[in-house]
Amino acid sequence: MSQQKQNAEQLINTSLSREEVEKQAFDNQEKLNEYQRTHNRSVLTRRDLLATGVVSFAGTLMSQSIFSMLFPQTAQAQVVCAAGKVGEWIPLITVNLQGGANLSSHWMPMDKGGQMLPSYSKLGWGKAGGFGVDYEFSNKAPFFGGSSLLEGLRATASAATLSSSAFVGISVTSQDDSASNPSDITGLARGIGLSGKILPNIGTVNTGTGNGTMPAFLPPPAPLIVSAYDDLTGALGVGGSLQPLVAAGRAGKLFETMQKLSAHQAGKYLELNGGTQLQNTVTCRTQDNAALVANPGANNTDPRADAGVAQVWGLNNNTSMASRDYVFGSLVFNALNGNAGSANLNLGGYDYHDGTRQLGDNQDRAAGRVIGQIMQTASVLGKKVFIMVTTDGATTSAESDAPGSPWTTDGGVRGAVYMIAMNPSGAPASRGSRLGYMNADQGAADPFISSPDRAAAAVFVNWLNFNGKVGQVEQVLPRVFSNAEIDKLLRVG
Repeated sequence: MSQQKQNAEQLINTSLSREEVEKQAFDNQEKLNEYQRTHNRSVLTRRDLLATGVVSFAGTLMSQSIFSMLFPQTAQAQVVCAAGKVGEWIPLITVNLQGGANLSSHWMPMDKGGQMLPSYSKLGWGKAGGFGVDYEFSNKAPFFGGSSLLEGLRATASAATLSSSAFVGISVTSQDDSASNPSDITGLARGIGLSGKILPNIGTVNTGTGNGTMPAFLPPPAPLIVSAYDDLTGALGVGGSLQPLVAAGRAGKLFETMQKLSAHQAGKYLELNGGTQLQNTVTCRTQDNAALVANPGANNTDPRADAGVAQVWGLNNNTSMASRDYVFGSLVFNALNGNAGSANLNLGGYDYHDGTRQLGDNQDRAAGRVIGQIMQTASVLGKKVFIMVTTDGATTSAESDAPGSPWTTDGGVRGAVYMIAMNPSGAPASRGSRLGYMNADQGAADPFISSPDRAAAAVFVNWLNFNGKVGQVEQVLPRVFSNAEIDKLLRVG
C-alpha cells in the first residue's frame, strides 16, 4: 500500500462495507423524510439537518466521496450541467420601506363589498368625496388624487410602462417598527426554482433576507449584501492567496481542475438518494465558477454598460459606486439580466409620524420613484418583472374631514402590501386590483389575509401565476391554501 493511501485511510473511516453504508444512508434518508412530513418542510437549513440527527450520514457521505475521489475504481462519465434554467422564472424584486410607511394612504382601500369607505380620516384624506381619485396601471387601480407615491412613480416610469403593468394592493395588519414581520418571499421563490447565473439572491441590508423583513414560510439562501458596486464584483473574483494566480492568468486552470474533481464526486452522488441535486450543486456550480474566473469581463454586472439603464438611474462615469442609485441600479440590473434570481432593496426613514404631512409625502414620493425606476429598467431591457412592496406597520393621521391631515402615531392595523406585475410586451391579465378589505374604522379586516405571512403567501401565489406555474404551489406551500382559496387569491397572470 502506498504511503499516500496509508495517510488517507488514517483520516477516513473505511471500515463500513458497501452494504452498511447503503443501509445507513437509507435509514437517515427516512429520518429526513419523516422530519419533512411532520414539519411541513421541503427545504432544510443547516439547523434543520442537525435537528434530524443526520450528521452521521453527512460524514459517511463525505468520507465515501473523498475516498472514491482519491482512489477511483471505475471510470466516470462526463457530467453535463442542465441548461436553460436561468430565464425560466420571472425576476422578483422587493422594495421594503422600513419604519412603517402608510401604503394605504396612496392606493385606496375599499370595504368588503368593494365600495369606498365612508371616511378615510385616519388615512389623512378626510371624508369620501372630499378628494379626487386617480386610476393608474392597466387594471385601473384607484389611488388618492394627491398621492405623492403615485407622483414619484409617474416621474420615473413612462405612461407606456405603467400601462403594461398590473397593480394589486393588499390590506393587512403588520407589526409597527419591527424587522420581525414575515413578509419576504425570496425563500419560497428559491425553493420553487428561481435562481441566477451567478447568485441566487442579493440584498442591501445585512440580514437573512437582505432587507428589513423576516422570511415567510421558507428562509432564502444567505444573500450577497451589496452596499457598493465593488461588493458585487468582489464576490465574483478571486483574491487573497490566489491573487498571484489571477495575475499570471492561471486561476482558470485551477478552477478547471476543481471542476474535474467535482465531476468525479458527482458520479458517486448519483448512486445516492437526492444525488441529482448534489450533482448540480457540486459539479455545475464549480463549472460556473471556473467560467466566471476565466472570463470575468463576461459577467455583465455593471448597469452603466447599458445606456438606457444608466439613464434610468442617472449613472455616469463620475457617479459614486457607493451611491444609492448605483447600488439599487446594480441590483435591479443583475436581477433582470439573470445574474441573480431576486433582489431585495431596503429604504429607511419611513417612521414618519412627526406631526406633519411633509416628511411622509417626501419619503413616499422617493419610494414611488424607486419603484418606477425598477419598472422602467425592465421596460428598457424588454424583461418581465414582478415587484413586491412591503413595510412594517403604518401610520394614523389626526382626525379631520379634510384631506392633508398630518401623521401623528403608528397604526399597523392600516397596513398594506403592494404587488406589480409588468410585461413590456403587453399588460398581464388581471382580475381586480385589491385583496382584503378595511372596516368602517379604517383597519384591515379580512380574516382570510390575517397576517403578513398570509399576505406574502398571496403575493407568492400571484408571482407563480404570472409565471404560468401556479399548479406548483404545493411544492413549497403544502396545505396553506385550498384550490378554491388559491383561485380566490389570483389577481394577475
